[in-house]
Amino acid sequence: MRKIAAGMFVSLDGVHEAPENWTFDYFTDEVGDAIMSSMAAADTLLLGRKTYQEFADVWPGRAPMTRSGRS
Repeated sequence: MRKIAAGMFVSLDGVHEAPENWTFDYFTDEVGDAIMSSMAAADTLLLGRKTYQEFADVWPGRAPMTRSGRS
């Protein structure tokens, strides 16, 4: 049986709407590494329509990720 893991950007006060408006001030290399390693560990990603559309233009040109989250 497979596991389902959910990853979300959530502020300490529970805000999860429009992360592009509030996360960038707090984004560091360490946060990026954690996100990328979590994505690399997954064998399938389920994206919402808007996220998929934003990623679809970028991902075909990217090298496959390794388990460490690096290309």
